[in-house]
Amino acid sequence: MRIIPAKPRRDHDTFTVIPAPDTLMRKALVVEGSYEQSALPAIRRAEAAAKRVREQARDTVPEEIERISQAFAEYRAKPRMPDRHARLFRLVHDLRGTAAGFDQPLIGRIAQSMARLMTHCAAPSHALLGAHVDALRAALREGARDTRNPLAAELAGELERRTQDAIDKSRP
Repeated sequence: MRIIPAKPRRDHDTFTVIPAPDTLMRKALVVEGSYEQSALPAIRRAEAAAKRVREQARDTVPEEIERISQAFAEYRAKPRMPDRHARLFRLVHDLRGTAAGFDQPLIGRIAQSMARLMTHCAAPSHALLGAHVDALRAALREGARDTRNPLAAELAGELERRTQDAIDKSRP
């Protein structure tokens, strides 16, 4: 292989380029036909894997809500201990972030409201925190996954309104 330099030299040197082995090329998706036709099997496999993860994760949601219930009981017993507040917040924050991926948007919405309350209020109301925990348990027990259920939507909305009121009252 001969490569012509960008600026010709006076001595008209030629040189040979030896390409480095490209291991990525062996791993690349080989497209035969259109890209859409080649990508469809990979997309189906990814969707099936995501479905399996959601099904496995549904088993962990009850465990996470139980951990939140226990952490709330410990926090309520001794609210001035910062490690108990931090543990409860971490558990709620984690549930908020993963609930949508577990196909549980209602639980995620309730956890989001509770996390906001704990973030913006130095001493959140135990009654309001308890209402959030009870709502999480009820959503799990009733199998309410999304807010298309009018009662579930009303409950989540009321918790969000009360959380916002508590945040507004705590601001100087």
